[in-house]
Amino acid sequence: MAERAKVSIVTVRRLETKYGCERVAPSTLGRVRAALEEAGAEFIPGGIRRRTVAQADARARFDKLRAISLRSAARLQDRELLIDADLYDENACRRDRRRQLGADRGPPPGT
Repeated sequence: MAERAKVSIVTVRRLETKYGCERVAPSTLGRVRAALEEAGAEFIPGGIRRRTVAQADARARFDKLRAISLRSAARLQDRELLIDADLYDENACRRDRRRQLGADRGPPPGT
């Protein structure tokens, strides 16, 4: 909290006391409030609560994540898929994938 509001930890602790708001500069109080609101807090009479996410916001986030997913899938579309035999030998030990892929990828680590 202190880091997000760009105030000291002592200031945050002071605000948590009964009369803390009276002992902190208004500009500092504003920074702390802004940080809390940015994190999803909503100030209501007599307290604070977690702000509910509007349905439109949720839909926008879903659409954004879906677009990222589709771009990733498109980039990976022509790549060779890995199977267990590519990753593990007959003793279920991890294979050195660099050696399987060939010298064009550079030498294995430590050589």
